Amino acid sequence: MSQVFRLDRRAVGKISLLTAIFYFSAYFYRFFTLGYAHDSLLIDQSIDMTWQIQLGRFLQPVYLLFRGDIAVPYLIGLLAYLYLAAAICLVVDLLSLSSTLSISLVCMALCANTTLTRLHGTFHMMADSYMLALLLSVLCVFVAVRLRHGVWLAPVLLCGSAALYQSYVPVATVFFLILLVHHALDGFSFRALLLRGVRYLGVLIAGLVFYSLCLRVVYALTGQTAADSYNGMAGMGNFEGYSIVDLLRRAYLFPFEKMARPQTAFPCAAAAAYGFLLLFSLAAVCYLLHARRIALPCAALTFVFLLLVPFGANFIYLLSKGMVHDLMIYAFFFCAVLPISLADRLRPLAGKAIRLAVPLAACCLSLVYFSDAIFANQFILRRDLSYNATLSTVTRMLERAVQVEGYQPGVTPVAFAGVMSDSHLYMERPGFEAINDFDFYVYSITYEQTYPWFFHMILGDPIRMADEAERMALAYSDEVLSMPVFPAEGSLKMVGETLVIRIGERYL
Repeated sequence: MSQVFRLDRRAVGKISLLTAIFYFSAYFYRFFTLGYAHDSLLIDQSIDMTWQIQLGRFLQPVYLLFRGDIAVPYLIGLLAYLYLAAAICLVVDLLSLSSTLSISLVCMALCANTTLTRLHGTFHMMADSYMLALLLSVLCVFVAVRLRHGVWLAPVLLCGSAALYQSYVPVATVFFLILLVHHALDGFSFRALLLRGVRYLGVLIAGLVFYSLCLRVVYALTGQTAADSYNGMAGMGNFEGYSIVDLLRRAYLFPFEKMARPQTAFPCAAAAAYGFLLLFSLAAVCYLLHARRIALPCAALTFVFLLLVPFGANFIYLLSKGMVHDLMIYAFFFCAVLPISLADRLRPLAGKAIRLAVPLAACCLSLVYFSDAIFANQFILRRDLSYNATLSTVTRMLERAVQVEGYQPGVTPVAFAGVMSDSHLYMERPGFEAINDFDFYVYSITYEQTYPWFFHMILGDPIRMADEAERMALAYSDEVLSMPVFPAEGSLKMVGETLVIRIGERYL
């Protein structure tokens, strides 16, 4: 058996099977539906690659050279599964987890959560590249820990992860901190523990510096610049007008706030489960430090590592000055690896409290998984229904458009005013009300730029869209603002040489 990768074939097979069971139970339906929505309407991803480079994800175009610009949903799901299973194998190997229960719990935590639900439901075409970013982040940790000179290769892997999607870098940070806690419980001396911490911190800093240098080279070679948008990197590192102390405080507390109000099928039960897992982790570390007679300086350093976990999972919050959304918080759910690995250490020990606490922790993790899996299936089904509803509504618009005098399909420019979510046709489906807080869009088309994507890529309709400047000018003109909203009579009207379709009173 290799001294680097220590799992045998049977263990790898078990992990692959468990990953398939828990991952596909939550998201399998998405892999065989056409529930495209929001950004995933851009089926041909090559169109978006300049924007991805501007966002700092410069390896996305390289990855698509191998996968292809257009991929069917099941292929994306299969690739995402393979990357995820490989990452879980590395996690299990580094933490020396051997029991089927512990491995199952790790699979549950990493295979179904808010981030993956949002990813597959709204940005499915990116799911495989994001899971590859996760794999590279975990591989960075694995290489740094297991290879003698791994500190030289690990930053390159971390750079690769960031160049696919920056928000999986915190996974490496959290994983390093979890390993440091286990190093302390393994009896590392204070000096050895401190040196490991410095080594891991050096890998993270070197990886981010290398990424920054590579990004500058890419911008110089391509002539692109960092995007100056809500999710862009143009303002990264510029804290003018911000209180760094306040940002640090909010970055630290945000993971707790997110876990206290989880977006899942049973939010109250899940929040209680997260609370118990937090207390369990603290109690387990205290018990193990005492049982193994760990020296006080090492114990103190262990708690420093524990206290750094929330910030390690969310340091992107500081860099982005508070701009964090569901796709950026996978590291929050990766934190569940800590109580799982601690429970695995506690299981062989005697004691009534331990015999009660460990199964209870497993039940909490199982509860969270089933809540997330149920919610994921509901959300993805709603996305599929939204796709069909959008198809029906847009077809009605096209039928009405050809009846407007002066309109020629594919020749006359068309401008949409408003968004469909503010249409008089808007209605939340009975039974799906709870999902509205997670995502209030009941149509696949969301912001204005997604309209041409739906017409051109989904319908294959040659509709000619007015340019953005003209559309904005028309949308806010008095004549258009006085128009009724679709499907009312007069909601489609020729304004000059442009057909205006007013589909909502609210604009984005």
